[in-house]
Amino acid sequence: MINQSGPALSNGVLYVGSRDSYVYAINAADGSLKWKFSGDGISFEQSSPTVQNGIVYIASWYDVGAFSRRGSLYALNALTGQMIWKGVEAAGISSSPFVLNGIVYITADDLKIHALNALNGSALWSKEILPNSASPVAAFNRVFVGGGGSRNFYCFDALTGTEIWRFPLPNALNTTSALILPATGSPVHPGESGSNQ
Repeated sequence: MINQSGPALSNGVLYVGSRDSYVYAINAADGSLKWKFSGDGISFEQSSPTVQNGIVYIASWYDVGAFSRRGSLYALNALTGQMIWKGVEAAGISSSPFVLNGIVYITADDLKIHALNALNGSALWSKEILPNSASPVAAFNRVFVGGGGSRNFYCFDALTGTEIWRFPLPNALNTTSALILPATGSPVHPGESGSNQ
């Protein structure tokens, strides 16, 4: 069962997460299975994958039978499905990753936004914002993300995590992802399949 995971299309392959604890890579031309990756019983239904530079980034949520184990963020080889690294471990993640300039951004149920090295998963910075499943968006060396639980919308320096500003949303419990409209070029947003730039 696929719940909120929107498929990402890259080089003729569709990538999507499912409640059955698998990430699937499907040939877009004929529907044949290229590979599937097991999350060891933890659902991938809440996170839309992001594909960049031959790597699939996607997060797992909880084991939906008992809700006793929390998921993590994964980086998978787009051709083979082999795991490259796992990060933000056992946090429970119901948002979608965004990758920009070699950094992957994700929020988790540990109440934080995390920035990690996209190649090896090493932690760069994190901030407690009570995101309530909001997915981050990055552009112009800044990261924009909602903190529904803290009733704020935030802007952070993309490299350091320094807070640049926050906008109060006193009646918010949840926020959507930001849509960035630059003066020139294409809009920036996670969309249904995360950041597939």
